[in-house]
Amino acid sequence: GNGLGQLFGPFSAAGYRTAWHSFSCWEEREDLASYLGLWDRLGALERGQATQPTLEQFLTALRLAGIDDTGISSAACHLTSQTSCSNQVSSLLSSSLLHTSLLSSHRQNYLNVVSFSNFSASSNHLDSHLSSYLLSLSSQPYTLTILTSLSSSSPTSSLPLFLIFPHRTRSLLPDLSWQNLLTNQDRLSSLLDLYYTVLRLLHLTSTSPPQPPSTTLSPAHLSFFSRYVPSTHGLMSEVSLTRDCTDLPRSQFMCQCRPTMTTMVQGEGEGLGEVITQWWNLLNSRRDSSCARVQMEKVINMEMSSYGQGDTFYRVEVELVVELESEQGVEVKDKESRTRLKGLIEQEV
Repeated sequence: GNGLGQLFGPFSAAGYRTAWHSFSCWEEREDLASYLGLWDRLGALERGQATQPTLEQFLTALRLAGIDDTGISSAACHLTSQTSCSNQVSSLLSSSLLHTSLLSSHRQNYLNVVSFSNFSASSNHLDSHLSSYLLSLSSQPYTLTILTSLSSSSPTSSLPLFLIFPHRTRSLLPDLSWQNLLTNQDRLSSLLDLYYTVLRLLHLTSTSPPQPPSTTLSPAHLSFFSRYVPSTHGLMSEVSLTRDCTDLPRSQFMCQCRPTMTTMVQGEGEGLGEVITQWWNLLNSRRDSSCARVQMEKVINMEMSSYGQGDTFYRVEVELVVELESEQGVEVKDKESRTRLKGLIEQEV
């Protein structure tokens, strides 16, 4: 929920009404409940949560994230899985549009997020509904509409990003900021740039743009900001023409740049092999029916992908031979036997 709080919190504090619209049940491990951290294992353990989150925990997480309303989102808790995806999309967008129009008619500032992360509707159905929705939003004179995605059709394709500015909203921007937005259409940008762009719009009337609170950030956070946040104006400041993948923070490894591939031979990368082995043992200890513990015997092969020496976000695929270490869940004939184990190290193991 901290991530959503970073987005909704500043707007909520400035008097905006905030809403999240999606079609997912808060009891499920997806979409809003996942983003709020309700199914994060560490967070669950801290709350003493043994099974699925409660409604009270969900409402508390919403409040802490600065989200005032979720519209008809939780209707997914009461509908069958056979409900038409096309009808779900139509209902969700209609509800969001009604909410937006109501706030706009009362001259209430607002921030609405509409998420389709768990929809399986065909692109034709989604495009049709989305086109109608965006056309209706364009009639709202002071509403900036942002259309983007957390993933693309392939690792070599960039994320779609559209910023739809009504004329009156454009008139609020300084000329240089508008020119930079146009220039940056052909530059490599990230969702972090978009985040600071949105914050900058919030602080248009302020003489000082939002800055990282240096007195409360750790050295690691300060290092992150110095490397990945060249300007807190986001896309309203010019992005460097020489920017590449090593300059972007990524929640996933894949990027539209081509990574450098390094293959390690047998006998190399034993430390990473130990990481895979220990993670396997840790996962087994947390399951209801545990399998045998294992210990690494040797690494067979390893392939590492990175975006250069300065990139700390690498991806490693490991294949190793492990030996059964315990007797739990192992038949007598399999004791002291060896097997192959494959592992992937990215942001998670």
